[in-house]
Amino acid sequence: MRYPSSVPSSSISYTSVKASFSGKIPTVTNIDDSHNLKYFLEKVVFQHVADDIVKSMQPNISIAVREAVKPYIIFKNVSNPHFKGFTASTPSNLQIVVGDPDVFANGLNQTLLRVRNMTVDMAKKKLLSSTELAMHNLSGTFRLKLTNGTKEYTGYADFEIENINVAPVSNMFDRNDCTSPTIIKNTKVTIDDPASFNLNTKEDELEVIKALEDGFSDTTKKKFEKAICNYLANMLNSKAGDF
Repeated sequence: MRYPSSVPSSSISYTSVKASFSGKIPTVTNIDDSHNLKYFLEKVVFQHVADDIVKSMQPNISIAVREAVKPYIIFKNVSNPHFKGFTASTPSNLQIVVGDPDVFANGLNQTLLRVRNMTVDMAKKKLLSSTELAMHNLSGTFRLKLTNGTKEYTGYADFEIENINVAPVSNMFDRNDCTSPTIIKNTKVTIDDPASFNLNTKEDELEVIKALEDGFSDTTKKKFEKAICNYLANMLNSKAGDF
């Protein structure tokens, strides 16, 4: 990684100065009373201080950048294709249950990963890593149970998701400072065999499909919004270094 070797001395500001000298030289409390002192302070001292701060920050930033990028590379390789199950109901009071191990998604290995930017604010102890995860054209199946009154039916449905976009923003100095807004576009569900659920009309079938699409999208959205930040928090451990 390359960093600037120097920064402007003007990056440091001050509100007051008190300079004491040996001998009979009077103490200076108003910097404008001594042009030589003002030049020495603003052009020489501040420049050294600013350069030293930059050099001391560079190792910390390097560690934090590596730790910010690493979790997303790992996520691509080991992400679990089994999505979380969910429950839903239709306006006609049909109850739907999809169990946790019963949702399988294809296409996660094609996740696009991009670090958008890194923002450093040392004064507030923030190193914000903004990253983007984009998943396109996911597909899969889930096994579901439908209850109509006292009767239960089981079967399978297929799903397609056009796009899932996750945009985590994580403070590498604070494992609890993280947001992971998630947008899911165009979730489509088809029931393999509507007759196996005793769905005798198209209206009943569409009701169940709508409940499945809404329930699946909402559950998946919550999964990514929570799971990504939890994963990043677990990455920020003692091995990442003391920032």
